[in-house]
Amino acid sequence: MPTFHETPEYVPGVMSNPDVRNDTGLVNLTARQCYWPSSYSEGRHPVYALDDSTLTWWQPSAEDKQPSLLVSLQGNYHVSSARVLFKEVGLDIASGDETGPFKYKVEVMDRKDNTWKTLIDRSGNTDDVIMDYQTSDNPVYGQVVKLTITGWPEGIRPGVVEFTCFGESAAKPGADK
Repeated sequence: MPTFHETPEYVPGVMSNPDVRNDTGLVNLTARQCYWPSSYSEGRHPVYALDDSTLTWWQPSAEDKQPSLLVSLQGNYHVSSARVLFKEVGLDIASGDETGPFKYKVEVMDRKDNTWKTLIDRSGNTDDVIMDYQTSDNPVYGQVVKLTITGWPEGIRPGVVEFTCFGESAAKPGADK
């Protein structure tokens, strides 16, 4: 019987017995963690991008031309994927408003050398989606992740309903990637 999960699963056909275990083993690294936003609008605090709720969202201030959200992972992790659920603030479908692509990048910082390494770069994105899940073939080691919104559809303000990074603990046996 199919079940629903909030962590990544393999596509059909990868696991020989998906009814027993189809989970990738990746965990949500960003839910309810410490954060530092570039800005936020009144009533749309950045905690809402990390609260595991689709009813709330973080909305950067209107003056913020390249909004970003840093999130502490509270440990050492190999980050391998990210999911962003966007909110199209001000979109009026009844008036015929059209949408367009959100553009963004996700970076990971190793505090030992204070350098950012790119995990996902969708700054050239042309896909018109409000939920985007991307994986990386090369997990990035670090303790802090950063979402930077580099572009959004004209006529709206960007919001982030959820920003989730998935990965594995660097302390996990066999995680010496």
